[in-house]
Amino acid sequence: DEFYGVFMLLASRWIIPALKTPLTSVLLESSMDLTINASSKEGHSIKRKLMRLEIRTTAICKGLLRLAEGGPSLRMPRQLQNFISQFLVRDGIYFPLDWLFNHEIENLETDSDGAIQYMNQDRKRMLIIGFFIYRVVVSFIQMPWKLGIGRQVQGGMRVKNLKTIA
Repeated sequence: DEFYGVFMLLASRWIIPALKTPLTSVLLESSMDLTINASSKEGHSIKRKLMRLEIRTTAICKGLLRLAEGGPSLRMPRQLQNFISQFLVRDGIYFPLDWLFNHEIENLETDSDGAIQYMNQDRKRMLIIGFFIYRVVVSFIQMPWKLGIGRQVQGGMRVKNLKTIA
């Protein structure tokens, strides 16, 4: 739905500072391989990949925590705060049919018309995490060039690395 897409874009722009450095490092290192599979036989190679992956995912998590703690320059935009309170975590919301994930559908209650009802703290938390992590952060990590980080890459190790981090 375009309405939700606008707020996903706004949220993506807000989180750019949290993701820029670790994702840029992935895009700049074309020979780096972060993929891990069961067929790898070299233990030292896997340990090195895990260390590199841990460095980048830790940087992403720390950046997101800084945003969540929000100093004056990092505060969530007012429009995004309003979207969350008015259109994401309130009773009476009608979500587009294909917008919710299965686990969200299973954990939400709706009235006979399909509007969300009985919104409690756990359900609000689930929807907020689903919005920011699954819909915004994971999408952004897989294609950072859509928000101005690096140039688009087609296939190759960089794309595999971005998918591994996501």
